[in-house]
Amino acid sequence: MEETKYFLVEYRPDLNEGRYGFQKKGVVIVRAKNYHRKFVEHYCYQKFGNRIDFVMGSYGSHAITETWEIQEIKYPDRYEILTEIEDVLIQ
Repeated sequence: MEETKYFLVEYRPDLNEGRYGFQKKGVVIVRAKNYHRKFVEHYCYQKFGNRIDFVMGSYGSHAITETWEIQEIKYPDRYEILTEIEDVLIQ
C-alpha cells in the first residue's frame, strides 16, 4: 500500500556565528511503502552533505551545529518543494 508523506527540511545554517539557525526551508515529498524518513535522509546527505558542521571552523564541542534537519509535516502548502521521491516498489 502506497503512502505519501511530507517532510520539512531546514538547511543552510549560519556557520559564521551560529546563532541565527537555518536560513532555508523546503519540502521533500516521499511516496513509498516503508522507510519514508530514510529516503529523505539519503536525499539530504546527497544534496547538503554531512549532517554536522562546526561554527566558524572551530572543531570543538561548543561549535557543533547541524547543517540540515528533518521533520514530518501534514501539509506542504507554505514551502518550496525541493524534490519528490518515489519508491521503485510503488506500481
